[in-house]
Amino acid sequence: MRRSCSRHSLRCLNTTRDGGTPIPYPVAEALVIALAVYGIVGVCFAVPFAWRGAGAIDPAAEGGTWGFRVFILAGVAALWPFMLGKWRRAVRTGGSGGGELGSGER
Repeated sequence: MRRSCSRHSLRCLNTTRDGGTPIPYPVAEALVIALAVYGIVGVCFAVPFAWRGAGAIDPAAEGGTWGFRVFILAGVAALWPFMLGKWRRAVRTGGSGGGELGSGER
């Protein structure tokens, strides 16, 4: 038997179209908050990385134009944990982050 739900009925918000088990609100809310925090941290990391960190990891990026730096912002924001590790390794070793070909890193 099909339940009748008005368009804005709270009783029907926690259901799926096929009648399957929905994601509980606290779990969905936690996932959205975690994704938002990850994105905010990524953007906050990407700006200084594009300005200084890219040149520390790759010498070819050291003389990169502003267009190049803007272009890499989205990728750096999405992959910020990986890029943070490469930047820290480059600062610690005083050279590149080990990303160039032939570096022996696997």
